[in-house]
Amino acid sequence: MPPRRAPAQPMQSKTKKKAIPWDRDGVNGGESSIDIVLDWLSTGNNYERWRGDNEKGMTKTRLCSEIVHIMNQKGIRHRDTKGVRQKIGDLQSSYNTACDFVKNTGEGIMASDELNGVHTVYGQFTSLDFIMNMSQGRT
Repeated sequence: MPPRRAPAQPMQSKTKKKAIPWDRDGVNGGESSIDIVLDWLSTGNNYERWRGDNEKGMTKTRLCSEIVHIMNQKGIRHRDTKGVRQKIGDLQSSYNTACDFVKNTGEGIMASDELNGVHTVYGQFTSLDFIMNMSQGRT
């Protein structure tokens, strides 16, 4: 007689959390998650810290904890350090894509068309351009 198998456990269905848009999650008309991230990046030398000042032991996880703490103070409690880290990585990637777009535009494209195209690539280009260029000493 073959050995008896344990009864199969029913698969527990994991309900995937509904994604909450970063630009529409402000509490009572307050700042959204993306506003808080952009504000943090543009404050003081935070973007430079993000880019790699590990001399003082500030890992990206600890920096993300600072941002999550600010979000919590403003009533946004559904973001975590992993999500913030991913979002900043996405912002950097989108910014680089937009810069590549700007560098590769041909002659004959009007400045307004160029700017509209950049906003098509990523809506926060102007803010990111200011933040990322300031950290490199360019304006």
